[in-house]
Amino acid sequence: MSCFSTSDLHEHNLYCYYQGTYQMVIGILSARNNSKLRQAIRDTWLADLQVNQGLTSRNFTVLAKFIVGDTPCTVPPELRHDPYTCQRKITRRIRFIVNHPIILSSLGIINLPENNNRSINLYLYDEINQQTIVHTILNHTNPGTISHNFRYNNVGYFLLPEGFIGYVYAENVTTMVLSNEHSNWILDEGENSINIFESKLYNDDMNGRPYNEDFMSRKKLIDIGVSFQYTIKEMNDMEDKYKELLRKEQKILDDELVTYKDIVLVPHLDIYRTVADKMLLFYDWVVKNVKFQLFMKVDDDCFINIDAIMKAMDDLNLREKDKFWWGHFRVNWQVQKFGKWKELTYNSPVYPAFACGSGSVVTADIVKWLANNRLWLKSYQGEDVSMGIWMSALAPLLIKDKGWKCFSTCDKDMYTSPEHQAEELVALWKNYSICGNPCDC
Repeated sequence: MSCFSTSDLHEHNLYCYYQGTYQMVIGILSARNNSKLRQAIRDTWLADLQVNQGLTSRNFTVLAKFIVGDTPCTVPPELRHDPYTCQRKITRRIRFIVNHPIILSSLGIINLPENNNRSINLYLYDEINQQTIVHTILNHTNPGTISHNFRYNNVGYFLLPEGFIGYVYAENVTTMVLSNEHSNWILDEGENSINIFESKLYNDDMNGRPYNEDFMSRKKLIDIGVSFQYTIKEMNDMEDKYKELLRKEQKILDDELVTYKDIVLVPHLDIYRTVADKMLLFYDWVVKNVKFQLFMKVDDDCFINIDAIMKAMDDLNLREKDKFWWGHFRVNWQVQKFGKWKELTYNSPVYPAFACGSGSVVTADIVKWLANNRLWLKSYQGEDVSMGIWMSALAPLLIKDKGWKCFSTCDKDMYTSPEHQAEELVALWKNYSICGNPCDC
């Protein structure tokens, strides 16, 4: 028997004591800031577990716990590389003043392999009028043109008059240490330089047309009177507001821990991209603190119909089976390289079969195997695809059942329905309680 020591808040964080013997444990994957969803679940299907006659008649006991990471991401969402990580967005800018009219024609970044898989935003900003003049994106579908160690996007021709003050900046660019190879092409003011623009001389004798189409090195830029300096955009106000938001979030979570005692805090940074590690930690907790036969994983945005699940378990005679995985399986699911489900480390074009993350059931022997091997199991971009990869080595019996919904569709006999707001969970449960149909009465 064991527990996690997460912080010194109070004993309600720890759950060090033995939890008992149950036929099934339900692990509800939940984010720290999803208190409204947790409360909606407590007020609906979770409350029903305590009085459900179908469970009582079957002598089927259930323990349900919310799975929450004990550590928040302290980077405001607006400053993160993407919403699913805790990596701070890297932003650099070149601030400049124009002492002789120039024409700006393209924005670019240094051509490094680390930047090739990123979607990089480049901006030209007018500091005097406080507005963006140009915005362009470099990504896998629009890689730009390589010239002199840089990748450029053409943005047309923008005449910047004498006295113009502004800056060019890039977001989501890899930091780097400058080498001699790059030093001729970067304006370096003492910190890592990661963006630059290509400009052309404006010449009145050419009637406003670009005079020189060649790349202008640092020396030539200085020759036409354009000066630069690097700065990092400060976001102090945003940081302070987010710290206060995290303080309020922690207070709500502390109150939940004391009042309901249905949350397990695992020692984990609570972000989406590492949710597979979060589940492995909970598997370890369950094995060390509970005796059980079955384990059901759901998300905190899911409606659960425990009566339909129990009926299906009886019909499939699941209580007599070992080493099975019961869910709605995705087969030959393509590995994504961009967006929320971006996969950076799994090299095959498709994933092994995996159950939708909205809900599935495995036997205790599988959970014990996961817990015992968690230090050797590599995590991938999601807990659902990670589970499929891990299970491809264990080869459990896959019991395919479309009663586990993958999307927020609704039918009378569904086991789960995901992707709901707190108000929608309450409405679905109200319908189910009145007429046995969560979709409508």
